[in-house]
Amino acid sequence: MWTEAYPDNQLKEVTLFGEGELVCFQARFVDTGIFHAAGMEMPPTGKPIDAPFVFIAEVGNGKVTRAWHYYDRLLAFEQEGIVSLETMFAELQAA
Repeated sequence: MWTEAYPDNQLKEVTLFGEGELVCFQARFVDTGIFHAAGMEMPPTGKPIDAPFVFIAEVGNGKVTRAWHYYDRLLAFEQEGIVSLETMFAELQAA
């Protein structure tokens, strides 16, 4: 789904490290092309994205046994023009 929505994506500033059975992959997900929103519940925006993310895997017997993926979805949505942090904060202050 991500590669369909962001066909020109690249990983930048990749860092890989681990300890024991845990491995961490940290990078920036960058797409300078058009956000297509294929299969997503939002319209295509045509805007680029540059968002950090972290992938953590627990490995046992040479296989991934558990995994976690974290990224700043709010930052990505703001860059795509889906939400406005400025508007959100103004609405929160007014409430």
